[in-house]
Amino acid sequence: MDSRERVLAALDHREADRVPRDFAGTRYSSMHAEAYRRVRPAMGLPDEEVRIVDTTQGLAGIHEDILERLGADVGLINGGAPHGFSKELTDDGEYERFVDEFGVLRARPHGGLYYESTTSPLSGAISTDDVEAYPWPDPVDPGRFEGMQEQARDVHARGRASVVGSLCAGGSGVHFRVRGSGGGSVDGALNPDLARALMRKITDLKLAYWERVLDEIGPDIDIAAEADDLGAQHAPLFSPAAYRDIVKPLHREIIDLIK
Repeated sequence: MDSRERVLAALDHREADRVPRDFAGTRYSSMHAEAYRRVRPAMGLPDEEVRIVDTTQGLAGIHEDILERLGADVGLINGGAPHGFSKELTDDGEYERFVDEFGVLRARPHGGLYYESTTSPLSGAISTDDVEAYPWPDPVDPGRFEGMQEQARDVHARGRASVVGSLCAGGSGVHFRVRGSGGGSVDGALNPDLARALMRKITDLKLAYWERVLDEIGPDIDIAAEADDLGAQHAPLFSPAAYRDIVKPLHREIIDLIK
């Protein structure tokens, strides 16, 4: 049983020869670049140039020799950079900063490990008209899909299951980023129409992205990965009633499209 067969058996609720392993198969199961630079010599592996695959989290692209050593069963298909957006890093001597596709200003202090959201473009008193007028990213920018098919074929040629990630964080997660923690924390209770409009817009972007991905490489996808922020350290981000009313129907739309 090769890695892909093992993963597909487990997903189909059939017994595999062992539990499938994921390392760097998603943006949530990889390794920070600083740790990765240390782990290679610790494993007796030669130095390699470290490629950053997620600027915000500081995640490294993992080389094949480590994936082989750890028995990774899945491989991540990374889309290309959108042609209509350029990420520009600035450095004032104390902080490095950049503005992401959604207009959120992110900053990392020198010596820090990751970038945090510092300024949210739709914070404060806004209306649903502001949501509609905002310059949202283009979910079907051709650059996003460049190289996907070749990567999928390479993953399968190595015997692994393929994973395709989403356009962005989940509707709730992006909502918090563009509104800020203040607005994001209270919109569901105090301004549910605004919360619905924002998450509706984010969901529409995701649906357009997945429609194009499925058209481009649908038969080569084994796992379509979506995630969202639903809880903090000690409590949910919103009540179960608000989740069922506002968020869950949008999650269901994305899942139904992919399935």
